[in-house]
Amino acid sequence: LRELGLRFVELPGGSWNVKSLVVLERIAYNPATIEEVEILRSLVSDSGSRSVAGTRLYVSRVGSSRQLRNEEALEQYLKNQNFRVLRADDLGDVYFNAYLFDQAELVIGPHGAGLANLAFCRPDTVILEIASKNFWLPLFSALAQAAKLKHHLVFLETSDTGDSGD
Repeated sequence: LRELGLRFVELPGGSWNVKSLVVLERIAYNPATIEEVEILRSLVSDSGSRSVAGTRLYVSRVGSSRQLRNEEALEQYLKNQNFRVLRADDLGDVYFNAYLFDQAELVIGPHGAGLANLAFCRPDTVILEIASKNFWLPLFSALAQAAKLKHHLVFLETSDTGDSGD
């Protein structure tokens, strides 16, 4: 691995036997461009049914293996603040997602796949991405930048090394 120029971790205790080894080449991260975001928006937009933006969305991970601690309580609080809570089961249809996110003025959600729908938000939509200080990737901040959104990170303290945001 060293001769290939790959980083690796040496584990103590001698040799290790594994059934298989997969070495992946890391692809350079290229954020979306505004042109790409506009093309995507044009493919799913229904320009005749646009109403005034104003919806508040919370993209939940309740029911997933990576939900926030006490996320049900957060959902209830946000519902009381007139947020529409979207769980994974609610985000199955790309046209429905495009419609909902196009209407949003504010989107809050933990770092996760549901935030890919930010591509459908109108410019200047406010985004609050909840992330763990121990794990965060710039995917959605880059998407938000390309889509001309007002993206803010909310970092949570966690002892977890994954992205669960406990």
